[in-house]
Amino acid sequence: MKLSTTFFGEIEIPDDKVITFDIGLPAFPDEKSFVIIHDEENEDSIFCWLQSTTTPVLVFPIMDTISVLSDYSPHIPEKELMDICEKEDDDLFIYNIATIKSTVTDITVNLKAPVIINLKTKKGRQFILEDDKYSIHHKVFEEIQKRKKV
Repeated sequence: MKLSTTFFGEIEIPDDKVITFDIGLPAFPDEKSFVIIHDEENEDSIFCWLQSTTTPVLVFPIMDTISVLSDYSPHIPEKELMDICEKEDDDLFIYNIATIKSTVTDITVNLKAPVIINLKTKKGRQFILEDDKYSIHHKVFEEIQKRKKV
């Protein structure tokens, strides 16, 4: 599939990389088809991009949060997970939408609304957590620095 994007230009994406969000994202209910674009120049990057396949300008920076915050463990009711899972052993991956700031130390990540993607079925959903355990503006610079030292 040829994909026209505002930030990455025209790119070729294999059809099997398209992720379907049956109910869209909370603020974008009509956006149901996305791909994840990784930084090919930096394979170790914890950031990548969730790019809409239908709206070229709609792209979200997302972060592989668990690689930085190993204790991040959002509780999502099993009943809700069944929307994207076929069985318990499906390969689920958790991302969180980041807010990139002009100063790297001010980068935040929304821990309250994880984006969970089933790598096997290519289905995704963003969940809004009920509890107040996690913030929507969690600063991650210090954790990223710790990860680099390991």
